[in-house]
Amino acid sequence: MLIAVENLRAKLLEASEADEKWLDKILSFKTKSYLANRYGDGRVRLLDSRSKSFPAGLVGAVRKRAKKDGKRVELVDRRVAPTPSDPTALVDWLRDHQLGALAAAKKFNRGVFHHVTGSGKTEIMVGLTELYPTRWLILVHAKDLLHQTAERFRKRTGERVGIVGDGQMQLGKRITVAMFQSVHSGLTGQHKAAMRAFLDAQKGVLVDECHVVPAATYWQVMMALPNAYFRYGFSGTPFARGDQKSLYVVATLGPAIHRVSAEELVSKGLLAKPKIRLVPVKHDVDPSSKTWDQVYKSHIVRSRRRNKAIISAAQIAKKPCLLFVKALEHGRYLEKEIRAQGIDVEFIWGKHVTPERRAALRRLVHGDIDVLICNVIFQQGIDIPELQSVIIGSGGKSEIMVLQDTGRGMRRHDASGAVMKDEFEVFDIQDRGCGCAGRHNSCRWLEKHTKDRLRAYATEQYPVFVTNLGLGGARKRKVPS
Repeated sequence: MLIAVENLRAKLLEASEADEKWLDKILSFKTKSYLANRYGDGRVRLLDSRSKSFPAGLVGAVRKRAKKDGKRVELVDRRVAPTPSDPTALVDWLRDHQLGALAAAKKFNRGVFHHVTGSGKTEIMVGLTELYPTRWLILVHAKDLLHQTAERFRKRTGERVGIVGDGQMQLGKRITVAMFQSVHSGLTGQHKAAMRAFLDAQKGVLVDECHVVPAATYWQVMMALPNAYFRYGFSGTPFARGDQKSLYVVATLGPAIHRVSAEELVSKGLLAKPKIRLVPVKHDVDPSSKTWDQVYKSHIVRSRRRNKAIISAAQIAKKPCLLFVKALEHGRYLEKEIRAQGIDVEFIWGKHVTPERRAALRRLVHGDIDVLICNVIFQQGIDIPELQSVIIGSGGKSEIMVLQDTGRGMRRHDASGAVMKDEFEVFDIQDRGCGCAGRHNSCRWLEKHTKDRLRAYATEQYPVFVTNLGLGGARKRKVPS
C-alpha cells in the first residue's frame, strides 16, 4: 500500500480492494446518529471512497495498525515546511515542562499536547510561534479564551495580533486569534471567498481546548486549512469523550506527543492540589422518569435531598467558592436557597456578557460575595488563584467537564507570583440508587455517572474522601484508588 501524505489529507496511490476494505474498517466507528442509521449502516467513515483519502493526522495510527495486522505501508511525504525552527528564538522565559513541549514540537510537525489545566498552555503557544516564525491561526471556542489569548500574545511578542470573534474581524499579519464559530460563519457567509483565502494563507494552526474539535462546525473549520503544515492542539482532556469521536482530534491534529500531568506540577509546587470530598446522597425512584433528561430534572435539578447536600457543602466550604450547575432552573433555585442561609451568593450564566462575567469574578475575589454559581461559561479559560473551594453540583458523566471544573481552582500563584494556596477542596455528589442493584434505569444511570467522575479523578491521582456532611462537622473515609 502506497500513501501520499499532504498537510490536510493522506491519499492512496496504490492499494488493492482488500487494502481499501481494511482501511475502511479501521477508520470508521459505530454511531447513534439518526442520519447515519437512517441512510447508512450506522457507521461514520473517515476514509473518503471517492477521493480515496483520509485526514492526514491518522497516518501514524494506520501505520501502527498495519504493522500489527501484517500489512506493508509505504509513505510519500509531500509536505514542505514553510520555515525551519529559529535557533535564536527567545523562549528562555518558559518553564522546564514548557520547554519540553517545544522540544517535542521540533520532532513532530503536528500533535496534541496533553497538558493539565494550569500548565501554561498559552505560553507554549507563544513559544511555538517564536520557534517557527510563520503565519499562525490560533483557534478557540469561547469569548473569554479569545481575549485572554490575544492579550497574552500581544504582551509576549509585542506584535499586532488579529482577532476574529465577539463582533471583531481584524485579520493579523502573522498571528490571528479566532473563534471557531466566527471562522465558520465566514466560510458560509457573503465573504466566504475572503475567508477561504485567509485560511489558505495560514501555515500553522494551534487549537486551545482541542477536545472540542469533534463538533461539526469546528471539524469543518479544521478541514479548511489545506496549507497548515504545523498543527498542534492543547487540552487537559483531549481524548476523554464518552463516544469514539476523539478520533476526530487525532484526524486533524495527530496523536499525543507530550504529556504534563497534574501530579507532576503539584510535586513541583506549580499547582495547588485538589482534595475531592464525595458527599453521598441516596435517591428515591421516580417512576415517571423514563429518559435521562427526565431523570436529570427530577434527580439532579429538583431533588430536595441532593440540593440540601449541595447547600450544606456551600455552608462549610472555604470561601471564595465556585459552584457549578448545568441547568438554569438549578442555578436559580440554589442561589435562592443558599442566600436564605445567610451566604452572599450570585448566579451567572450564558446570557451575561464578558464584562459582566469579569465583574462577578472580581466580586468573588474581593469578598463581596462568598459563592459564585455558574454554568459552562466558567469551565474553561478562567483561572482564580484566590479560589479556596469548588462544588460540582451538575452531576452527569462527562470526564472532560469534571476535570475542567476542578481545574478552575488549581492555580497556586497570583499574577505577582505570590502563593495563594497549596491545596483546595472539591465537593462532588456521590449519587446512589435506591438499593435496587441497578434494576431501575434512574439508579443505574446515576451510579454509573458517579463512577465515571471518580474515574476522571483517578486518572489525575486526586485523593478522594467520602464525606458525610452534618452539624457536627464531617466524617471522612478515603476512597481506594
